[in-house]
Amino acid sequence: MRMLKKVINLLVIQFCFVISITTYGATPPKQSIKIAFLADIHLHDIYADIELSSDQDHDLFPKDKDKKTLIMRSMSSQLKSTRLFNENYFVLTAALDDIVARNIKLVALPGDFTDDGQPINVQAVKAILDRYSRDHDIQFFVITGNHDPVRPFSVPGGKSDFLLQNGEEAGIYSLNHSKCKTQSDNQKQVYCSKDIQHWGYQEIMESLAHHGFMPKADYLYYETPFTQSNDNLAVDHSMQKRYLDWCSDGQPKLCYKMPDASYLVEPIDGLWVLAIDANVYVIDDNDSHKFQGSSNAGYNAMFRYKKPVLDWIESVVTRAKQSNKQLVAFSHFPMTDFYDGASDRMRALFGKNTFQMKRLPTGQTENLLANTGLQLHFAGHMHINDTGSAKSDSGSTLYNIQVPSLAAYQPAYKLLTLSAANIAEIETISVSKVPEFDTLFTHYQTEWHFNHSHKLPNWDQDILAVSSYAEFTDKHLQGVITNRYLPKEWPQDLVSFLENNSLSTLLALNSCAPLDNLANQAYKSIAANNALTLIYDFYRIKNADHIAAINANKKRFYLYLNQAYEHCEVADNQLFTQLQKLLSTLALMLQSEPSANFIIDLNTHTLTNKTEKPQ
Repeated sequence: MRMLKKVINLLVIQFCFVISITTYGATPPKQSIKIAFLADIHLHDIYADIELSSDQDHDLFPKDKDKKTLIMRSMSSQLKSTRLFNENYFVLTAALDDIVARNIKLVALPGDFTDDGQPINVQAVKAILDRYSRDHDIQFFVITGNHDPVRPFSVPGGKSDFLLQNGEEAGIYSLNHSKCKTQSDNQKQVYCSKDIQHWGYQEIMESLAHHGFMPKADYLYYETPFTQSNDNLAVDHSMQKRYLDWCSDGQPKLCYKMPDASYLVEPIDGLWVLAIDANVYVIDDNDSHKFQGSSNAGYNAMFRYKKPVLDWIESVVTRAKQSNKQLVAFSHFPMTDFYDGASDRMRALFGKNTFQMKRLPTGQTENLLANTGLQLHFAGHMHINDTGSAKSDSGSTLYNIQVPSLAAYQPAYKLLTLSAANIAEIETISVSKVPEFDTLFTHYQTEWHFNHSHKLPNWDQDILAVSSYAEFTDKHLQGVITNRYLPKEWPQDLVSFLENNSLSTLLALNSCAPLDNLANQAYKSIAANNALTLIYDFYRIKNADHIAAINANKKRFYLYLNQAYEHCEVADNQLFTQLQKLLSTLALMLQSEPSANFIIDLNTHTLTNKTEKPQ
């Protein structure tokens, strides 16, 4: 692709100019700063006042106990997705109430705050953030994820799995969607609404302008990669000024003005909050009016398509040091490895295109990002809890903190406490108890009976027997493993073996290494479990790391089992080799860097574990 020489040159000039004039001289705050990070909320407004086509009404949709219409997705669809759709409405409020109780005044949202940038969901996020900002004096800072927007400009949208009152699924699509333009032979009923399209950058940023996307009078400083000034309100920060010129690889004359939402803000004296828009939407050479999604792009693609933004990041880091500012960055995409160094083993077992490997930053990307001098970055996207680090060839160390999703196992947010001495304490706050999380359970029950009576594929009702939101997300994970991951990503012979044996069989397979450490009674009771438990725990640990709900004895059991397997060689036994790779991957994850509650000394680049238990 031809990268924009004019824009790059202009940015370089701007960078040099800003570096020369930006000499604030302010010292970091004497008191510690607290910032909460809430990632991957994927908010869907189940109470949206959706406007349907003139010949359609809401009578067939479910109603809550107060007779309010519910625009909800089916349980069947949730159990095939990496995220929940409906309960997020209650979870966001629960997390924000916890933040209020802790007297936290700064909150960052690293992308995917909506479930596809639909007008109803963007407006719901706006209403919630506006309310907490007004009532509790909280400052919010949002940045775009690949689900908000799904494409840089508005496109038709919709889903086929909304739930009707009788438990049947129906589709709701935007007016400009093909399903609302032509008659379909699809047996599902189709509803049409302008409120369900996928908004682009302009609509989303204008709606949430007061939550970071645009400057406010009470900000001490504000800039973007394209507009920088000490006078926040005197500069034009509008969408017309915030774009890169992108040209197609296959059609060099086909160019677009590609929006970028990145910004830097100083909300309190001495603190710089850097919000990075790492979305990359490549032009589809097969259709000049379409773009590829940004889901698998991230920072690997940033160096090719958004180099000016990365140059700007390096400039921000330099100026933060010169001006004695404390700098905290966040974006939707991870900057470092999030699989604890186990990615090669995972590729060997599951294949190179499984487990979202395309999203993994390369070693070169890690090095280039660490070379910017950025030290502390919070990310989402992967729906996992993890701590990663990268040391550049110049000696800089970058810490990447993966913030768990509120819409998946284990639901939690991160709390950063940053001292004036550049000591960062990170806590993982569990959101396990959510008032009203089971509000929709009666409607899911109706769905189950509809599926059963019509002999449709169905799901395990145990997910409706839980007592907490944390349990609900665990059951959801188990459902996704069964319905999505096992059929698509795992060697079927390995799955069949684990399904039909106990963990004790894994012990019996090993004939050449001592298993003395597994002889006591506690480990014998663990070994009696069905071996499929190993797969469930594998995902629990992969997703939640040190906050996974797995007891210490079980973790030690897996580590001892790995020790036995790694020193054993069995020729021409594919199953044994697969188990070796699985156990060694699990062991790496179990012995990863602290990710629950820990302290990073940004002066000495040291990380210290505080406790493994989430607060």
